[in-house]
Formats: sequence, C-alpha cells, structure tokens
Amino acid sequence: MDTEFTSKRRPRVARTTPATECPPEESSSAYHPLPTIDPIAFATWRKDAEQTLVRLAAWAEATEGAALRPFRPYFTYDFGRKRDLSGVSIVLPEQEARIFLSFLRSILPGGLKAFLGTSVWRGREKHTGTELVVAPAASPADIVLLARTAGFAAHGGPEALAHSLRTHEGIWDIDVFRAETGSVEFLLLLEPADMDGMVSELADLCPDTLGPDRRVQDAWVRDLRHRKSGRLRWH
Repeated sequence: MDTEFTSKRRPRVARTTPATECPPEESSSAYHPLPTIDPIAFATWRKDAEQTLVRLAAWAEATEGAALRPFRPYFTYDFGRKRDLSGVSIVLPEQEARIFLSFLRSILPGGLKAFLGTSVWRGREKHTGTELVVAPAASPADIVLLARTAGFAAHGGPEALAHSLRTHEGIWDIDVFRAETGSVEFLLLLEPADMDGMVSELADLCPDTLGPDRRVQDAWVRDLRHRKSGRLRWH
C-alpha cells in the first residue's frame, strides 16, 4: 500500500512522557471476531495496518518534529494487562489520537478498522495516552469483541454487546470509534425509529450507565441527541 500522507491542515502532535514497556501478564496471538479469516488475507491485512501506522508515525515526526510513541506490533485489552497480536497500535495523547483516528479511517483499505483502545492502564505497561488500534474488523460488533468491552460484566460481556449490535445492524445506525474494557463510545449517525427500544436493550446490557431509573435514561438520550455521540461505561 502506497499511501501519501498529505493534508492542508496537518495534525499537531504533542510530546508525551516516556512510556514504561514491560512484558504483558498474558498474550493472545489470535482473537478474531470475524466468522472466518483466510490466513493469507489476514497476513495481508496485518501488513497493510503495520505499514499504515509506521508511515503515519514517520510522517508526523518528519513534518511536526514531534516524538511519537513507537509502533507496537500488538494492541492491548483488560486495561492494558494483556496483548492481542492480531492488530497493531501506537499510543498518543488523547487529542492527537482522535485526530489521527479520523485520518486513518479515511485511508485504510477494506477489512481493516481503526479505533481508540486502551486509555486506562492498570497492568505493567504504563502510559499517559490513548491507544490507536488498527485491526481486521468489519463492523462495530467486531470492534467490541476485539477490545473485549464489558469483559468483566455479569450481563453477557462483549459477546452479548456484539450480538445486540449485529442484530440491530441497519436499525441502529451507529459507529463505534472507542472500545476498551470498561467503556464504549459511538457516533449516532441516524436516530433510530424506536429510540426507546434501543435504550431499553442497552440498559439491560449496561445497567451501570443507564440503570433502571427512567430519569437517568432520559438524560442520557437528551445528551445523545445533542452531541450525536454516546458512551456506555461498566464499573
């Protein structure tokens, strides 16, 4: 893939404090949310993702003179305690990670998704920024599976959340742009015809955010409609 990183308005990249790189408590070499993955296609996806992030880091450093965190041939989950080798990542300050996320999504080839991953670091690996991940995925459901979102929840974990997203694909027009162990954030691209139904199902999956209190749910919906984005958190 030969991608030219040119833009009229180049993202600013702030310097970050050095990160502490330590061996993970556990690694996963293959966690694939897609039903079937051809090994050759997967190898191609991984190479494309690696080249994209490496070129992005080099471009930003050359044009902005900023020190980026090094490219990582993995991404993390479980609050940074564990690694998944099926994707790649870099760690950036939150604001820069959001800017580069939009940029990456506009240039990645089909079969790859970029999303914001771990930002709360509770393992041996310590950072002050947010993980920008590129991994093979085809839908918002795949992203929450890769991130193991709500992996500790008693309400079905990532599989239940992914199942709900897949079931309502085309009905809930949402775009997951952040997914980590304890939270997920999404853009509301188009309000569903049955907003109450969506909120009711999400409340079952994430009572920590929406709970049984109708007033809490109404306030969450008002914020969702105003900001066109929503966040679910599991404690």
